[in-house]
Amino acid sequence: MSNIYPEYKLIDNNGYGTKKHIEVIKEKGLTELHRKSFKIKELN
Repeated sequence: MSNIYPEYKLIDNNGYGTKKHIEVIKEKGLTELHRKSFKIKELN
């Protein structure tokens, strides 16, 4: 999936919301791969 969504840095975050990953989510939104039930404090 990291090849399909390289901007999300999926290969680097190993399932954890790294700063760069959260910044991209804020900018581009969630993909169908993201768990909507997982709450990231920085997104609220």
